[in-house]
Parts: sequence; C-alpha cells; structure tokens
Amino acid sequence: MTTAADIYAHYDDQEGVLSIKVSGIVSFEDMTGSLNLLCENDMLSRNLKILEDAREARITFTEKQIPALIEMVRKVEKKYESIHHAVIHTDPINTALALLMNRHLGPGAYELEVFSTESGARLWLKQCSYSNGAIVENNQPLTPATHPETARKL
Repeated sequence: MTTAADIYAHYDDQEGVLSIKVSGIVSFEDMTGSLNLLCENDMLSRNLKILEDAREARITFTEKQIPALIEMVRKVEKKYESIHHAVIHTDPINTALALLMNRHLGPGAYELEVFSTESGARLWLKQCSYSNGAIVENNQPLTPATHPETARKL
C-alpha cells in the first residue's frame, strides 16, 4: 500500500458507471476533493452509478468529519437525479466509517451501500431502477496499466 491516496477513475458512458480504484491513505481532503469533482463534472450521467473498489485504501478521516462530508454530498446531490454508490471495503474501520456515512445520509438522491465483494456491489448496481442493461463484468483492477486510454489519476 502506498502512503498517499492513489485514485484512478474510468467512466463508461454507455452504462453510466464510474469505476474508481482507490489505494493508499485517503484523507478528508481526498474525500472532499473527489466530491467536488463529482459536483463540477457535467459529462457524467445524471443517474450515476459508482463502483468504488477501496479494498486497498486506508481512510484517515474521523467520525467527527462525517457531517462536513454529508454537507458536500448534499451539494453533489443537487447536480444529479440519482447517485447509486457501491463501495467495496474489507477493512473493519473503513467499513464502519462508510456505514456511518450511509446512516447519516438518510433518504435522498445519493445512495451509498457498502460491500465486501465486487460481485455483491455489481449486483446491487444492476438492480438500480434506472439500469438499462448489465454492467460490464470486469474483474481486472482499474489502473492506468490495464486501461491506459480511459483511466486517469484524480
């Protein structure tokens, strides 16, 4: 695992899925920066699906910072009709923080669900009410080496 956050993203515009691979240490600033990018991006589907693989990440923000993150999510929600965000965690602390975020989100356009497997996350995204087809099955890690033409470091 690296010391700083490495965040790679690939957007499949036909499926409306933003795939994100996160590794390293993820700070509060990394989280708010990613939310700002979502808020500013006009190229993504307004019914966005996010598949985030954070199994190699270590989150360093605290429970006390969750209200500030929720405030940022509320700004992002205004730009989208819906966001279904499936995040994959295996670390218990990361999982607990994501579940706390989910609890604080409550009802709204932004839905966050936490999974321990990629297959579970993909299944949930497929079941989203606005889905028009299957998500491409791809068990390869999303890195510039495997997707150099479409992946980029955030």
